Amino acid sequence: MNYLKISIKLGLIIMIFIGLERMPYSYYEMLRISLFLGSISLIIIDIISKNFYFIIFYFVTLVLFNPIDKIYFKRDIWHMIDTAVIGVLIITIIFDLIKIFKRK
Repeated sequence: MNYLKISIKLGLIIMIFIGLERMPYSYYEMLRISLFLGSISLIIIDIISKNFYFIIFYFVTLVLFNPIDKIYFKRDIWHMIDTAVIGVLIITIIFDLIKIFKRK
């Protein structure tokens, strides 16, 4: 499960990082959908594995990047949000890797 979580998080980090550049609007729509679905899957994986540390972060990400009921911010605010999400996802990857190496 941890490798699946890390793979999802790395994919999301790469997509957000690409989104920091000026891209067509359709990319940002795809990014919203990907982050929405990725957050749902990370919440489900954490609930199944009884790991409740980052569920609140995933839920906030789910709400912020909701493709159905969109929240609109200026580009500068989105860049700060994207950078913060990248940072927290990197921190969660580090925690996941620590758990993996402690088991071995």
